[in-house]
Parts: sequence; C-alpha cells; structure tokens
Amino acid sequence: MSVLSDDALERLAIELPGRQDQLRALNGLISKEAISNSPVIALNGGPGSGKSITCRRFLDMADIGYSWIPCDECISTRILLQRILAALISDTKKIIDYGQACSNLTAFFGQLNYILRERDEEKSHLVILDHIDEVGEPINQLYGALVRSNELLTSDNLSFVLIYSTIEPQVSKSSIYPHIYFKRYTKLECSTILRLADAKTIRRTTEQRNDVLDHLSDQQITALWWSYTPIIVDTFHLLVGSDMHALKSIARRAFESYIEPVVNGKLSVHATGRNTQIAMNLFKKNQHMFTSELLVRNSLFLYVQDDNADHILAKYDMPLYSKYLLCAAYLSSFTRPKNDIKLFSRIRENKRRIRHSAKDDLRANYRTSTPGSFEYERLLAIFQCISPEKIGSILDIQTQFATLSVQRLIVHASVNVNANTSETASKAGTRMAYDMLDSATKWRVNVSWDVIRQIALDIRFPIEDYLTD
Repeated sequence: MSVLSDDALERLAIELPGRQDQLRALNGLISKEAISNSPVIALNGGPGSGKSITCRRFLDMADIGYSWIPCDECISTRILLQRILAALISDTKKIIDYGQACSNLTAFFGQLNYILRERDEEKSHLVILDHIDEVGEPINQLYGALVRSNELLTSDNLSFVLIYSTIEPQVSKSSIYPHIYFKRYTKLECSTILRLADAKTIRRTTEQRNDVLDHLSDQQITALWWSYTPIIVDTFHLLVGSDMHALKSIARRAFESYIEPVVNGKLSVHATGRNTQIAMNLFKKNQHMFTSELLVRNSLFLYVQDDNADHILAKYDMPLYSKYLLCAAYLSSFTRPKNDIKLFSRIRENKRRIRHSAKDDLRANYRTSTPGSFEYERLLAIFQCISPEKIGSILDIQTQFATLSVQRLIVHASVNVNANTSETASKAGTRMAYDMLDSATKWRVNVSWDVIRQIALDIRFPIEDYLTD
C-alpha cells in the first residue's frame, strides 16, 4: 500500500526534479506496515545524484520513523555498529556495553534483537546507512550480513536502506532485495535544480568577499542567477558529470565575479521580464573566466603550503570519466580476457572460482609486472561495467580516451612504456598512422599501481577486488 498520494508525489517531484521514477519506486517499496517492507533496500547512483535528499524528503513527508547514520563519518566498522545501536536505543532506557556488543557481527545482531524486543513497536522503522561505501575500512563482511538481515533478526519491523555511489559490491550481485538506480541528471535537470535556490539562499551560500550582493535587490539577484546557471551547466557538465555538489560549488564560487559589471554600474538588470541581452553581455565580459582553470582550481588542484616553504605543491586531477577509463585500462592490462565474464558479469550463481596454476604463483603480481595489451572494444566494455552511470553518448568517451592517449597515460602497444627519453617519445609520435578506434589496434596502460590506486580511492572504486579475484 502506498504511503503518499499522487498529489503528494507530484509536489515532491517539483521539489526534486528528475526523480519522479525514484519517488514512485520508494512509494511502492516503503510502507508503514512492517510486514510489507523489504529487509534491505539499496539506493545506487553516481555522486551528487540526489540519493540522500530524495530519501530524506520522502521519509519526512511520509512520516515514517527512521534513524539516519552518516557512514562517511565512521572510520571503522565497529564505530558504525555502535552508531546503529545508539540510534535505536535513544527511545529506551537501556544501557549497553558497546565494546562487547560490537565486538563481532554475531554479538551485534544479538544485541539488536534484544533492543527490538524492548522497543516493542508494530510500525516499521528504517535504518538509513548513508554513504556506506565510504566507511574507513572494508565492509564486505558487514555488507553480506546486512543482505542476510532477515535471517539474523527475529523482528520484521526493522529494515536497512543502503545508499552508496560506487558499483554494487560483489557479495550482493546475486541478492534479490530491491535496488533503486538514480540515473545521471540531464543538463536541463541540472539547470532546474540550480534555479531552485532563492535570493536568501544565494546570499547565504556565496562567499561575499566584498559584500557585492548587498547592492542588489532579491529580484535582481534571482534574475541574474537564472541567466547564470545554464552557462555553468553547459561549461562544466562534461567535466564533473551530473555531480550536483560540484556544480553548486562552482556556481556559488563564481557568481560574484560574474555579476561584478552589474554592481559597478556598467550594466543594468531588470527585476522583472527577460534579460537576454544583458545575459549575453555578461557572458562576453566574463568569457575568460569560463575558459580558464582559475574557476575550478579549488576542486581540481589541491595546494599544500608549508610555513617555511617558498613554493606550492600541486596535485592535479582529471575529469570523472577519465578516471574510470584509466581504471578500466589498468584492469584490461592486468586481467585476462577469458576471466572477463567471471569478473564483470552481474550473474554470479553459476560462476566457478578462478583457478590459479603453479605458473601463476611464479608470475610477478600486477604491481611489478609489465602491463599487457588490450583492444579498445574490451576497454569500452569494462568501462561500461564499472561506471556507476549509464553513458548516453560515446562521443565524449572517445574524446577523453584520445586525450589520455595524447598525455601518454594510455599508449599504443608498440610503444615501450618504460622509456622516458625524448628520443623514444619522438619515435612514438611518428607511429600515429594507425586508427585509434580500430579493433585490431592494441593498447596498454602507462600508469603505475600507486597512481591507479589513488585514482580508484578518489572515485571510491574497489579496483583490488577485480585484481585479486
């Protein structure tokens, strides 16, 4: 039975653009009656795709009891278990020994059963594990226990909602609990979400270095913000994908510089009506800002300044899809093609464990061995399997692949990856007569394990699970 009416869902869909299907799925899966709820519900999607806000707003409007656990603040599994128990005993007078109750999963579920008997509630209660993939240590064992929570709990009125941004863990690929996928936002949806901010929110969230917004009325700020947000989306959508956190950060950081000609009196804006010509003039005056790296320097460069240092150390970053392409290239070079179905397929019931022969034991591991060659089509197939978002157009991926090739992060198989001299590089440049996207062209990754591991940690991709399977 649905907890929200159609009218309530429509009002909530206006507040959360692009999430109508996900709201209908939540309305059909979550109920106030405990017997109707699934023991586990998974919300999966890319970073900044609205999973947490959609779940929280739905539960608040449906008036369903829940305990929200921010897993990204837990540095270990034991701390996460302690927070779950602490959230559930807040309504009771029971005092427990967390050190003993959270020593292992068996003790945890035993204590959890006792707390549920003490609560003695007939209504359903949800435990929301937000960012469960960002716990400070591997949680494969905990994840497997949560998937089997219906077998470990004696009460039916408790359900777990798992919210994560990475790909689905291998332990749950054959599970039958419901999954709700949050697809990437389109450009129109990103612009609509940015435009939901009112003048008070814009004043509060912008930096206000020189109090430039104090010279404008709320109507003028809203009019400027409406003409400004589509430019931000069109410029940086390919860089950050549909990550609304990154888009909001960039938009708030650059807004004051964007409207500076209006504040200085060089241009005037109308509080009502269309300001198309004014928007065009503002874009022309600020075009250098949108084509420069200064606007996104805080998100793409991490600067470390010592007190006694005379220089700044920079850590460079790259677009989101390029990181997944490099991880896919590394997996293509250090995994065998015959094991692709076993490693990357979602159907795992009939899979046998990969057998390692004596020759495999003598072979050096992937951290020290030479990368193998792979075809572009195999790289693309692995990329589609590990990417958390469905890629609509392949043209953007081909462009980023070509950029990685120019940067020599992915090189042609005939190029010696251990050669760093300029002479070798010049010789490699003369061998560009091949078709980059030809199925017969062989490639190999030209990035060390330390760099790949850091990139995988940045996008929260468990690359070691595929290399040690």
